[in-house]
Amino acid sequence: MSGLYGALGLAKRAGKLRAGDYAVKESLAKSRARLVLMDERLSTNAAGKLRSMCEAGGVCWAVLPEGTIGGAIGKAGCMMAAVEDEAFAKRLSAMAAQESGYQAQQRV
Repeated sequence: MSGLYGALGLAKRAGKLRAGDYAVKESLAKSRARLVLMDERLSTNAAGKLRSMCEAGGVCWAVLPEGTIGGAIGKAGCMMAAVEDEAFAKRLSAMAAQESGYQAQQRV
């Protein structure tokens, strides 16, 4: 899990990851998002809306265990993030799929 934490933190420091509800929705609306990450504790309603936005834009998404996103980027309670760089998106989706305990990435 430390590899995924490190990669998320690096993406945030590089300015290639947008975190939070407004930032993620803006990234999707402007077609910048390449991968959307959701916390497993995200409400059913919010997760459904976010998945619909991803499907409409043809963006991949993945569900991560509770606290992973916020812990990795230093924003406790952060429940969603959008990766805006193709290389980081590929790396993070592969890492999320390989780590034990993570749900498989969903392709739209």
